[in-house]
Amino acid sequence: MAENPLNTLEIRENVELIIKFKNSKFMKELKKKSNQEFVDNMDSIFKIFKYNFPSIYNIILVHDNLEYLYKMLDVKDKIDNGGDKEKLEKELGELLANEYIYPLTNKN
Repeated sequence: MAENPLNTLEIRENVELIIKFKNSKFMKELKKKSNQEFVDNMDSIFKIFKYNFPSIYNIILVHDNLEYLYKMLDVKDKIDNGGDKEKLEKELGELLANEYIYPLTNKN
């Protein structure tokens, strides 16, 4: 895989562009008609972003709530600006565990 050339601001801008296109009337109608055509169309338009950031791209395509994606980008910004990587990753992990793991295991 190629080295990711974008910083988090540029990633956020691309995410917003992809969301805007994904939510356009044309794309919503295409998705209702054929999910495969929708995916193929999105893939062809955003192929470079998909190649460089496949996980982020797939999250955008599948999910409407991107709150945790933005939280992860916030953590990356903090780390890039000298924040304590271990502490920030632990905080993010705990946040995600509270949302996804603990409710399934009934752990508080």
